[in-house]
Amino acid sequence: AIKGCGLAYAPRFALREAGCAVLVKPSEVTPRFIRPLVAALTEVPELQDILAIVEGDGATGEALVSLVDYVAFTGSVATGRKVAEAAARAFIPASLELGGKDPFIVLASADPQVAARTALRACQSIERIYVAQEIAEPFITALVREASAVQLNYPDLDQGDIGPFIFCRQAEIVQAHIDQAVAAGAKVLTGGKVETLGGGKYLRT
Repeated sequence: AIKGCGLAYAPRFALREAGCAVLVKPSEVTPRFIRPLVAALTEVPELQDILAIVEGDGATGEALVSLVDYVAFTGSVATGRKVAEAAARAFIPASLELGGKDPFIVLASADPQVAARTALRACQSIERIYVAQEIAEPFITALVREASAVQLNYPDLDQGDIGPFIFCRQAEIVQAHIDQAVAAGAKVLTGGKVETLGGGKYLRT
């Protein structure tokens, strides 16, 4: 079965004059946003015939490949390989976003404090940070200070900055990555340990 963060398709059976229709299968581990999204789509009549949401797990995504003309996938390398193979068998193109190494680059001319604050706000989209040696030390100092001030959404989910992992298995994967980095010589300056609080798993920055 094909599993992962999501599959988006342009189905051949629902083409419109101006282009292709889109069929989206969101990840089965993030179901809470689907209902509000569907409700919002119903408020736009023009989208009714060209955009649809399909719920399901990897088996659903696998079944959809033979019904479409193009596949766009976001997920893991292992699942992406399955998607690519399925698309190849169906002889259709596919684009795969498999956890790229998006860099955040800090030049010597940057303000270390501003750069650190920006990096922290964008941390969910950043895979690695490159900093000019001239300002590396003040940047790291500022980033650690900013990160240490971030609060968990616990015990009140309406307060704080960081909520729990939505998928327990992902918490285990993240902790394994941190432990592997430390074993290879990395230094943890703040955070670094997944905590279980009130039944949820959290990771401080």
